[in-house]
Amino acid sequence: MAGRSTTIEDLVAGLARFLRDGGSRLLEILVDPELRRQVVALVMAQEHRPTVRAPFFALEHAHAAQQPGWALRASALREQHDHRRRTAPTIPALPAVPAAADERQGFALQLQQLLDAPPPNTEGLVVVLAPASIDAPAQLRDAVALMLGRRELSGVRWIVIEADGEPVAPLVATLGARAQRIDARLPVAVADAELAAMVDDRPPAGPRGVTPPVRPDVPVRIPDADGVRRREIGRLSLAAALAASRGRGVEAVAAQRGARDLASEAGWTDDAVTMELALGAHLVGAGATREAEVTFLRAIETAKHHGMDDKATTAGFGLAATRMVRGERHTALVAYADAAVAAERSGNAMLAIEGSRLAGQAALELRMEPQAITFFAKAVGLAAAAPRDAGLTSAGVAARTLAGLCRQRGLHARADELEAQAKQFTEGASPAVASATVPPPVAVAPVVAPPMVPTPAAAATPVVPAAALDEGTGLLTLDQIARLHMRGVASDPTPPEHGSRSWTHDEISTLQRAVDHSLGEDASRILSRDELAALQGRAVVADDAVAPPPLRVESPTEGT
Repeated sequence: MAGRSTTIEDLVAGLARFLRDGGSRLLEILVDPELRRQVVALVMAQEHRPTVRAPFFALEHAHAAQQPGWALRASALREQHDHRRRTAPTIPALPAVPAAADERQGFALQLQQLLDAPPPNTEGLVVVLAPASIDAPAQLRDAVALMLGRRELSGVRWIVIEADGEPVAPLVATLGARAQRIDARLPVAVADAELAAMVDDRPPAGPRGVTPPVRPDVPVRIPDADGVRRREIGRLSLAAALAASRGRGVEAVAAQRGARDLASEAGWTDDAVTMELALGAHLVGAGATREAEVTFLRAIETAKHHGMDDKATTAGFGLAATRMVRGERHTALVAYADAAVAAERSGNAMLAIEGSRLAGQAALELRMEPQAITFFAKAVGLAAAAPRDAGLTSAGVAARTLAGLCRQRGLHARADELEAQAKQFTEGASPAVASATVPPPVAVAPVVAPPMVPTPAAAATPVVPAAALDEGTGLLTLDQIARLHMRGVASDPTPPEHGSRSWTHDEISTLQRAVDHSLGEDASRILSRDELAALQGRAVVADDAVAPPPLRVESPTEGT
């Protein structure tokens, strides 16, 4: 049992002691909430110590009485294993998700699968459990005790990082020599000073003229060229974070750009995209939103090219937030919609729900009602298919908003169903109630539509009834919406001095693809026949048709 730690060096030393002691199964680390994420990163970095042979898995899902999150953690274990396999194909693939009576058992069985499919030259595994928040601490402690008590999981070691109470403290006391404890709670000013020392590569404080003796229990390792580069990337990233926390945005951007460049020059694509995402965030913080947009777009392109859908999702949300800062609601819609599709491809149901809901809200604010219905319905369908994730998302908001749109259209029965579904998402109705009130989602293949904006010479102009001009966007395709509702221009009505610009060809095509992907059976039952035809890019023919005014769209090389 370790006592209270007073420096970051003490924390690192305590981690090293635990990892060297093969008889210890549990390490409890107490941290301040402000430093939880930094400590998680520091702990995960220990996986690269030369004496550590076990792969590390980080789990930061919140723990609550009604939503303990073990199913989410089990999914995260699989995702992290699959991520390792993308860079090291020799790692065995996992079998199908194990069937289990409850979430905790499912998580335990997933750990067993990981133990049976280890990366080459590894032994056991380390679970870094660091909940963002902890409700029902006794319930969490009981679950960890259950895992520790399973003979099949004897190869699993646990590092529990607590920033919200001390739930596993009684368990540490019970385990005696098989458990260790580090109290790393530091005043923020002290931690800030120590981080600054690490950035400057200064040695820890000590008596002048005294050189500490060589410790035989700590292996000596001279880093190779890659090791030196990785250390410098970490130092620059830390310097960027420290500069940003002190309001020095220019310094933060310069340091993070240096970290990005080092990773890119080394050909470490995964690390380079991660550094790119951090650079975009620092650029936004420094007020350089145009440069941030270019950075996030570059990250999205690279991530998609290399099949990193999780990073493409993160970059998409960053891009959308950047555009919202500038007041570009229409281009933020494109980013949210594209991020939602990437999140679904990555298997992250929670982010797919959030992206679809945010895309629906943005479309609704732009009076693009058919597109809004499409995205809201997609969010609801995703949540219904993943009820364990739904309560941790804004799926209830999406269902209630969609219910309101149904009532406006006279679809009162469907609105009642959606309101019951919203209650189920937010309060956790029993499966029997859910099956009695809400029909199960119907999987439908995405509608394949032609590009929204072909080459100018080949562009076809759908014919729209004159009555449509008084009915919002109910019968209009995206380019027609731009013509009729954005003052004759494919642009947000925000004045140019506030940063608005026109939609590009690529953005319109991206949005159309997202609509095609999201349009399913539930949305189709809400939309009219003519709305469906318009969404699919097909002409709507009627008497007394009028042609909309010409559409001005930037060429692909403009405004980028």
